[in-house]
Amino acid sequence: MMQSLVRSSYRALRGGFTVPLHHSGFSAAAVAAPEEGTASTSGTTRVAKGLGMVKGAEDPPMRPHDQYPPWLQDLTEMEPSLGQLSRADLKSLSQQEKERLVKLSNRDKIRTRNFTQAKKK
Repeated sequence: MMQSLVRSSYRALRGGFTVPLHHSGFSAAAVAAPEEGTASTSGTTRVAKGLGMVKGAEDPPMRPHDQYPPWLQDLTEMEPSLGQLSRADLKSLSQQEKERLVKLSNRDKIRTRNFTQAKKK
């Protein structure tokens, strides 16, 4: 949940797009597209509207990209899906990608088994 909040907050700070935050207590309108006013200008400081964490507090100011930690850039990159990993040659996959393939395969097997058992009841 926290990673989702960080991702969507980062996207909004970068002038991103609408990302629903289902479990965070924020509404989807809190992270709006740039043309709807995600970033507003108050004087010379740009502000990320709707991303204030405390009720009634001011919205946080937007910083230049070089002031954000490098790992924050990695949050916007999508990891390969089960289909992409299963189509790839196993020898070409890194150890991390192999572990992800096993994890996603197990999840898919569990989901399929639960679905078929639920139909029999």
